[in-house]
Amino acid sequence: MATINWMNTSRADVVSTLRFSEPKVTFNGTKVLDLASGTKLAVLQTPKLVTPYGANKFEPGKFRLYLNLQPTKVGDQFQQARVDQFIRMLKAIDQAVIDYVFKNQESVLGVSGKSKEIIADRYSPLVKVKEGREPALDLKFEKKHEVYDPAKELKTIEDISKNSQNVALVRLSHVWSNAKGFGVCAKAMQVMTIPGVIEKIEGCAIDPMVE
Repeated sequence: MATINWMNTSRADVVSTLRFSEPKVTFNGTKVLDLASGTKLAVLQTPKLVTPYGANKFEPGKFRLYLNLQPTKVGDQFQQARVDQFIRMLKAIDQAVIDYVFKNQESVLGVSGKSKEIIADRYSPLVKVKEGREPALDLKFEKKHEVYDPAKELKTIEDISKNSQNVALVRLSHVWSNAKGFGVCAKAMQVMTIPGVIEKIEGCAIDPMVE
């Protein structure tokens, strides 16, 4: 599968390839615009990122994967530069979606004459920022999708443990729009996971001290 080469392609060139379908209305009234990169699926490979929670189930067969957008090694300048570059790419995609919806606000949101600032205020960004936390990427993940270890051996979604390091193939499948706002649906199609450090010590590991 060809992925968007965000490491070696300018952000302007990447967002210029984004293509949006006409809005379609789903059974629950949400509008959906399929998203593609040119004639291909819009898929990004993340840098290696830590999930503080593991893969959390929120519906039968469906999970959430929350990845911190920060280096896996504190102080590693190369990793920091790579993560910063990835964040800038995600924000450029966010802005491209806002620009498109602003220009097509009547068909997408059912409004007209709204300023770009008002439209942007209704947007749920790919880069999630909460007070007191690192920026993060919040992904949907289904049981049917694949998990591997670094040796490319097939694992299960339960192997994505707390504080594990993960590289994900992320598909930006569509733009959704409802009464609350709009955003991009980001799905993890594959994950390569490295277990986190297990802090628990089994049994008593303290050596007797001789006075």
